[in-house]
Amino acid sequence: MLVRIAGQLPAKSIGPTQTNLLNRWIDRYPSAFTRHHKAIAAKTVLRHLVESWGSKKELIGQINKPSKPRPRNVTATPAERAAILQHARPHMRCWLLLCSDLAIRSGTAIALTPSCYDKDAGVLRFRSKYESTVALPVTAELAALLNKCDDPCRPFIAQLSGRRSTYGSLSVQFRKLRKLAGVTRQITPHDLRRTTARNVYQITKDLRIVQALLGHADLAHTAWYLQDDMTPVLSSTLELAKLNPTTEVIQ
Repeated sequence: MLVRIAGQLPAKSIGPTQTNLLNRWIDRYPSAFTRHHKAIAAKTVLRHLVESWGSKKELIGQINKPSKPRPRNVTATPAERAAILQHARPHMRCWLLLCSDLAIRSGTAIALTPSCYDKDAGVLRFRSKYESTVALPVTAELAALLNKCDDPCRPFIAQLSGRRSTYGSLSVQFRKLRKLAGVTRQITPHDLRRTTARNVYQITKDLRIVQALLGHADLAHTAWYLQDDMTPVLSSTLELAKLNPTTEVIQ
């Protein structure tokens, strides 16, 4: 990336001219989400050059810091979810139930195999994007599909479809499925994950439960994910906290 944008130079020769080119490259993207992640990528490359090739450490601080974008605020209605699932073939239905019922990332769901599934306990155990261990109880509707797969090393989705499935091919199928179901909004499988996370939070009001569901290593990620659903602090709550302390100060 750095070579393509700023030219091929020895690591020690990289300076403000090259970081300015990187900043211009980052700023040309209209999406705040893309700018944010491109800046992270640029800093990662420079950090590697500093640690491995002796580049100037101050170059990292010269990369712009685009504001972190707000999370996508889209959820599926029960009617949209039901319509999509109604028209889905078994492998697509399995993928979407993993994303919806268990709020698993769409990319992670594609790779899950029966070796992750404890049939007796009815629990899926796997590693999340953040390398934390996630254990989720499987719903009855999803269990009926998972129980059809007997090859412990081959992904559920591939076994149900009869061929290797990639994220790109499933995304194309999902767009066709959405059209077939008459869903006009641009809903994605990840929106199904977000829908479940929000519903669980509305029921429990417990960020820790949503964190366990989403497999976030840091509670701050969960709070950011649900920032549009967080309950505002009321003045009456603060007054109650003053008048009815839960702990006593020991003199």
